[in-house]
Amino acid sequence: MSVNGTNNIYLSPHHDDAAFSLGAWISTHPGGRLVNLFTRSISVFDKQATAKGVEEVSAVRAAEDVVFARRLGLERFALGLDEPKLSGRHSRDISLVGLDIEQLREPLCAWLDRYADAGSVIFCPAAIGNHVNHLATRMVTWEWAVLRGRETNLRFYEDLPYASRLHLRLQGVERLRASVPGWTLRRHAWRAGLNKLELINLYPTQHGRPARLRRFTPLTFWPLGPHEAVWAVERC
Repeated sequence: MSVNGTNNIYLSPHHDDAAFSLGAWISTHPGGRLVNLFTRSISVFDKQATAKGVEEVSAVRAAEDVVFARRLGLERFALGLDEPKLSGRHSRDISLVGLDIEQLREPLCAWLDRYADAGSVIFCPAAIGNHVNHLATRMVTWEWAVLRGRETNLRFYEDLPYASRLHLRLQGVERLRASVPGWTLRRHAWRAGLNKLELINLYPTQHGRPARLRRFTPLTFWPLGPHEAVWAVERC
């Protein structure tokens, strides 16, 4: 795990994923680059806001993310891709994940080729919960890493809040292991405190009620209490 956060890259399928899944880590390793991928969105709890249209909703969500990034010294990038709702698809319909991969592959690989050097640690969603945008991100990032011999640069983070549900987490970890044949995955976890809750609440459009830290903690037998986790790729 990189101690110097300035060379870290955080792949965030949506504007809030890095804060929800890695806020505690980033707060103790400030700096680095935050890459938001599927940023054209209508996903908010406020139905009146949704009625305003894609561009206005996307701008509101981006503004929330600007506050998060500035607080933690992150350089922001946005690929401007469409979330599945914009084409009438359900976010968990993985039968059509190829559409998201097709949309993502060229811009993400080009970005990684430009900015990810040999020492970069790349934090990528594990796709726990099977959101198609998270799954496409994991698949394209792994494909990029394999083609360039950079597998050990990857850290797959446990997607929150999805990983706070036991059955989703267990299924997701099993699928993650199966997706990296010939490699070993080792889990690393660290404590998360109220500072993470403050970061989560920087995204009010994504909460129907005040956020609780318990909802943004992987449900595991150990460690106990609020924490975050990633799976590092290692040679067998």
